[in-house]
Amino acid sequence: MKSVIPMAIQETFVKHFGEKEWPLVLKKAGFDPDNVFYGHRDTPDEKVVALLGAIMELKSMSMKDLSDAFGDHWVNHFAAKHYFAFYQRARNAKEFILKMNEVHDKIGSKVDGSKPPKFTFEEKPDGSLEMGYISDRNLIDLVIGLVKGVGKKFNETIHVTKLSESLLKLKFEG
Repeated sequence: MKSVIPMAIQETFVKHFGEKEWPLVLKKAGFDPDNVFYGHRDTPDEKVVALLGAIMELKSMSMKDLSDAFGDHWVNHFAAKHYFAFYQRARNAKEFILKMNEVHDKIGSKVDGSKPPKFTFEEKPDGSLEMGYISDRNLIDLVIGLVKGVGKKFNETIHVTKLSESLLKLKFEG
């Protein structure tokens, strides 16, 4: 996984808990306590998952709470600063979410070894959107937090229901 993800995880942690305990998180996750993440490098997927696990254990957080905090930070701060052009191409949260494969393709084409998740979308008669998650990483809970972050970015409420480990149901409220 590209190290922009653990960079943003670190920023999320420091924003909520301060810098003092970050070396403990790194050590618990199997990193050197002085480790620095560089966005253009890779971090093994299992090490990123270990980083999330270390935060949850150290701070007694649920995956849902950590995913919501990460999703908010990624969408509204980290990606907004580094990938701001993609936000300008969408008028609302649904439009932005529907462009995720395009966003990942454009970014991935510039980053060697990039393997971002893919998504499928199916509009339902009730106005909801089913969002399929295709990835070997099994991090659909992070996707839920990211979707909620997109809602916040566009001042919309998105009700997210996890139908399975690879399928979400999104209901948008303006």
